Amino acid sequence: MLINKLIGILLILTWSTSFAQVRLLSCLGQEEAQLYKQKANGALLKLNQSLVNTLVNSPDLKLTENFSKVICKPNRSSAEQTLFYGLLYSHELFQITNSKEKRQAKYFLSTLPLLLFNYISQLQAEMPTAHCLERAIPEVAYYLERFKYLETELPASTLLSDRSKLMRLMKKLRHKKEIYVKCSKRITK
Repeated sequence: MLINKLIGILLILTWSTSFAQVRLLSCLGQEEAQLYKQKANGALLKLNQSLVNTLVNSPDLKLTENFSKVICKPNRSSAEQTLFYGLLYSHELFQITNSKEKRQAKYFLSTLPLLLFNYISQLQAEMPTAHCLERAIPEVAYYLERFKYLETELPASTLLSDRSKLMRLMKKLRHKKEIYVKCSKRITK
């Protein structure tokens, strides 16, 4: 019931925004309700909450209809999809018609690299061994190292400029459950 109230509040807060954004907030709210039902409290829940908070604070952002449909696809994580598509297709994600929307989009997109770093770090912490995720996905080590040493020196867009490496990372992260199982099996051997 608390989750239903949360979803209702999110929808009320965004009633004046575009249909596409309401759909995204609705998808993220429904995903959060599912995560609570599953008693999940890990990386995906934290990512979902961070995205909801950012979108609620940017009420004028309007996602394009295409991205709203892709992100809210059934049987996929809306939060992960938002993060991944936002990082890969940032210039195509929003319908921007004025300077206020442009500022809000710029702010929202500027939060995504840190959300990616936090998400990867949290996933790594949830794995059964310390370097499980890095061994399974070499791009994890690459990006963690870049963030660790270059975050204060380079803009986030530069840190994430290698789109092919970013796409490989995102495709492999979709298989995090299988990676967890493989790492667990290594421990028991």
